[in-house]
Amino acid sequence: MDLPCEAPSFSKICQGLTDSAGRGPSTKPELLPLKRGSVVRALEAGNIPIVPVVVGNAAHVFNVPKRTFNPGMINVKVLPPINTELKGDESKDAAISGLLSEMRQMMLETLEKISA
Repeated sequence: MDLPCEAPSFSKICQGLTDSAGRGPSTKPELLPLKRGSVVRALEAGNIPIVPVVVGNAAHVFNVPKRTFNPGMINVKVLPPINTELKGDESKDAAISGLLSEMRQMMLETLEKISA
């Protein structure tokens, strides 16, 4: 699998940006299920931490159903890195499911806070 980055041999530095969660056109802070790709890539790249970035509700700036743009500010919050190392005899699928669950919960709580 091609990685979105190339890690230098002297350290485990990897850069990549991926859209892991979709957002619907709702005016309420909602988060669709996360995509697995970012977690799978982090594990395959050598347990690279994932840094979730949460973008607040933007319906007041861009209203999809009405197709209107308005001036305004959108809150963005960078969360602490999430460790992607496998724990003991944990399978890769179990690790992916656990990380996705943990990440989604953190992101949803943050989204609700910054969209209030």
